Amino acid sequence: MSDIQLYPDGEQRRRIMDFIMAAGQTLLENGAEVFRVEQTMQIMARSLHLREFHVYVLTNGIFASAGTAEISEVRNVPDRTIHLGRVAAVNELSRELAEGRVGLFDYVTLYLPEDEEEMEVHLVTTLRVDAGGGHISRESPLGRAIFGRRVGETVTVQVNADVSYPVTIRAIRPGADDDSLPISQY
Repeated sequence: MSDIQLYPDGEQRRRIMDFIMAAGQTLLENGAEVFRVEQTMQIMARSLHLREFHVYVLTNGIFASAGTAEISEVRNVPDRTIHLGRVAAVNELSRELAEGRVGLFDYVTLYLPEDEEEMEVHLVTTLRVDAGGGHISRESPLGRAIFGRRVGETVTVQVNADVSYPVTIRAIRPGADDDSLPISQY
């Protein structure tokens, strides 16, 4: 899952939903608390950029929807047992998904060692670029360099064949495509 699309299409949303539901079902079937099942599923949905995800878990079933209910799924979980190894494995997977990689719409604090200064950028789609306002495209040299990276990593931004510079990722603040940025005019 290292190549997570940050604005998944309909088929990918369906597959992500199935994946999250399977994780929730595995947790519930193997003795996880209802609250932890809901929480883990929400973390996974957010990490995989499944927007407007809602989940309701009972001791014998899971109800979930995403994208203003364009996708909804129900899973019956009639049998429960205790297998904490499986619960731990799903929780580890959830933590790996949420470990803090730079994604689309995230706000990223960068340190530029050559200039000895910090700056914050907002990683957006090409339609919402406003470089002067700190909204940079994922396809830009800086966007390509930091996308998918973690806090603490130093990466090289390759502007062209002759020009490059290092940046260190200091912080990542999750963002969302809330349509507050105007679409760029061409």
